[in-house]
Amino acid sequence: YTANPLEAAMALTQLRKFDSVTSKIQERGRFLTSELKRRFPWVIPPEEASNTTAVYHFYRIKFSPSFYTHKQDGRFRKAIQDALDAEGLNVRHYQNIPVSGQIIFREKKAYGKGLPWSLDENQMNYDIKAYPGALDVIRNTVVLGAISSAPGYLLCEGTIEKYLEGFKKIDENMDEIIAYANKLDYRDP
Repeated sequence: YTANPLEAAMALTQLRKFDSVTSKIQERGRFLTSELKRRFPWVIPPEEASNTTAVYHFYRIKFSPSFYTHKQDGRFRKAIQDALDAEGLNVRHYQNIPVSGQIIFREKKAYGKGLPWSLDENQMNYDIKAYPGALDVIRNTVVLGAISSAPGYLLCEGTIEKYLEGFKKIDENMDEIIAYANKLDYRDP
């Protein structure tokens, strides 16, 4: 693949702004994290581990399963997701099933003749229950923004404030959210 001159010029223009845009995304992401931590105990925002720097490619938030005691804690995530969607605030899954649960892995049909699986005597376990961490992420987290919007939504003035208003509205109506969650026709992956 070779870029044409117009594509190359656009790439150079974007690269010149890269550091300032990244800094703005980080500043806004850190602000959102601090506000969510301070105001909503049922929201677990992303954290920057020591000796790391987040760029918030995806701003993934987790909903505390200890806050909602139903045995299917994904119901709580789904109820919050529906409430935010009703407010016009996009949130989504990045994946809705562990990669191991995708059909190509479940059926082991890719290139024909059992390839690539027939090349290895040690067969992988693709049962999604073997990946509890991935299932926890699917059940209890959402990514802010619509498809292809990450991390641009952090750059739009007023967007973070709208999300905070949406979370506040949920917080003020938590009994209704939990009642709604309990009535959902929800199935874990």
